[in-house]
Amino acid sequence: MTRVVVEAGKALVVYGPARVTVTDGEAFASGRTLHENDSVVVRVARGITFYSLKGFEAEIVCGPSGRYTLVEFDKGFVETWVKGIQDIVNSGFRRILVVGAPDTGKSTFSLWLYNSVYEKACFIESDVGQNELGLPGFVAASCGKSGFSLQDLVVDKAWFVGHVSADASTEGVIVATLHAVRYAGSKFAVIDTDGYVRGHGLRYKLLIAEAINADTVVVMGDQNIAKLFKSLGYDVHILPPPHTAREREQSDRRIYRERAYANLFREHSVVELDISNIPVVNLCKPLACSERKTNTEIICDNSKVIISRNINRARRGKDAILLPSKWARGIYAAIRLADGSDIPAYVENLDLCKQKLVCRVPKMWKEEVKSAKYVVLGCIILDENYREVLKLRHCYYPFSLVQTP
Repeated sequence: MTRVVVEAGKALVVYGPARVTVTDGEAFASGRTLHENDSVVVRVARGITFYSLKGFEAEIVCGPSGRYTLVEFDKGFVETWVKGIQDIVNSGFRRILVVGAPDTGKSTFSLWLYNSVYEKACFIESDVGQNELGLPGFVAASCGKSGFSLQDLVVDKAWFVGHVSADASTEGVIVATLHAVRYAGSKFAVIDTDGYVRGHGLRYKLLIAEAINADTVVVMGDQNIAKLFKSLGYDVHILPPPHTAREREQSDRRIYRERAYANLFREHSVVELDISNIPVVNLCKPLACSERKTNTEIICDNSKVIISRNINRARRGKDAILLPSKWARGIYAAIRLADGSDIPAYVENLDLCKQKLVCRVPKMWKEEVKSAKYVVLGCIILDENYREVLKLRHCYYPFSLVQTP
């Protein structure tokens, strides 16, 4: 345990795993004020900045990779964000879209804004590649719960996109975000977005704003993006990125997703689905099956597919697609429920002849599987340790397995 004195005008930046307890004075973090004896847990690979407006003291307990640093900060930046939040809340607008380039504080500001009205609000995470609510490849919503970190929020509903790259899934993200906003209904909705704002990315953000009928667009520090939204009649707030914004490499983002997959399925249940009754999207239709001693031959969409335990990798043969017996294992998928939302699934086995799909689902959602309407196979394949081993641009199984990603 370390005792730290944070003078007025300085900020304590803590990277998890760690626990911070205020022992004297007041700290300001995630749009909330912490008083004496208030404690905050900072999760692995995440960071929280504790701003000192009048001075405070704290005790810090760091885990194996946890660390902290003291930095100077511009008090005017905090005041600008707080005023921006007050203006947005007082305006009566209810659908707030937050946009900007990567690592400009979009998620941080979104959390500050959401925390200010959380009891009557929903936080919507539409960044499929860096889903801060812990569901890679999904758009997710959490309503009525506050937290110092987005990982503290509990997902209420989610909608599957099937990609972890925004530029490969813009239509899916737009539709899923619209589902989330409809779920929020009349509640105050804060929509956090990905950092894809260049090239087609800006057009994509305009389409999201139009689809969800956004009331206000918050732009993190980019005057050109702000001018474009203003020209279309949106109420626009331009806010400065925080100086403590943390730049993350693509490898860091992948590692964060892989931790999220592992957390999702750490406690899981195995379910078997009869896919003769429950449709599977992105899967070929078997027209004929012939099970032999060493292999299985299937005519799928008029193409021959041979599945055998003697085949070690998917490949295209002279007159057939050749697949190993566990060819579908690790496909990251989702089960669509009767209420129109989705839950994540990890495919263990898919038998095209017997029409059986075996998959893992997070234990907390096991009962919801009873209302399954259909399954969607996504474009991400994970290994047994939930590492991403393949990201397909387009996925239609099993044919996509023998094409260039």
